[in-house]
Amino acid sequence: MIQALKGVRHVTSGKMNLAVSELSIPVPWGEIRGKVWGPDHGRPVLCLHGWADNCGTFNTLLPLLPKDFRYIAVDLAGHGRSSHRPPGVLYAFPSYVMDVRRVVDGM
Repeated sequence: MIQALKGVRHVTSGKMNLAVSELSIPVPWGEIRGKVWGPDHGRPVLCLHGWADNCGTFNTLLPLLPKDFRYIAVDLAGHGRSSHRPPGVLYAFPSYVMDVRRVVDGM
């Protein structure tokens, strides 16, 4: 990983407005929640957290990124403020892929 980053330069793009709006996408078992940063007209960037995390992981990263994008960070099902799946339903990778599709379709 370090070798891959050797040629990367740090580019300063200015501070992003820290205004954050809440996101809620209805799903059959409740809702997928998240946060949105950036202008409404900005090119959308979907931000997904890791397995034992939530969208709050992006709170300190996003202010450092270019300000002309619209960053959408979601809490995947069962994480953060999103609804848990019904009892007996597995938290499997294909289910998360379908959840991401629901978010994209709901935007």
